[in-house]
Amino acid sequence: AGDIFYIKIEDFLKENKNFKKIKTNLNFDKVLDLYIKEKNIYISGKTKLPNGDYKISLQKAIIKNLNRINFKELFNSKDKKCINGSLHSGKIQHLNGNINDGILFSTMSVIQLNYPNLDIQSNKTICGKILLIDENTSKYEHYAKGFRNVIGLYAEKDLILATDNGPMGGDEINNVLLKQNYGWPIASYGDLYPNKNNKKDYKKIFYYKKNHFKNGYVEPIFSFLPS
Repeated sequence: AGDIFYIKIEDFLKENKNFKKIKTNLNFDKVLDLYIKEKNIYISGKTKLPNGDYKISLQKAIIKNLNRINFKELFNSKDKKCINGSLHSGKIQHLNGNINDGILFSTMSVIQLNYPNLDIQSNKTICGKILLIDENTSKYEHYAKGFRNVIGLYAEKDLILATDNGPMGGDEINNVLLKQNYGWPIASYGDLYPNKNNKKDYKKIFYYKKNHFKNGYVEPIFSFLPS
């Protein structure tokens, strides 16, 4: 729920589990990621709003003492196409591993299994994107798109890697490049989930194209088959 604790490493190694709680102004229902760079701490999470919708938020603070940390919101969105109660997305890294180059921030694109929304490919939504957020202005751009559910993000110098959770199989490792499209929900090496309740052969209605490159998208470095 956004509670933060700390312990000295030497105490932890001695199996002293007396973690101290740090007071904060956070108010999350679910935490998505925690990331520390130098003396800056970033945390992303989701909050359920009074009308039943969800808000995804990125917060930042400078660690001055370990009694209280006051966070400031850098970014939030309430896009109904992809922001729900699921405990995914919101992964945080710095572009090039450099604190001055902006924050890479992942969003998910899964609302209903087997019913992918093709609007996710549109630049009018943040869904299925890795965003680049300017810390000073909170403005953002779409760094790359076509992701299903990025559950791991790593950036160092000019290398950005993202692990994307596929549908039934087809989990991917992607080399993320500026303004490139990684194909979801059109291309995936995964498959639709079995649907015993649907008498229609829905695979004839919708299926994932198996080759990314031939359909104009970036191929994953590796795809787990089976996963």
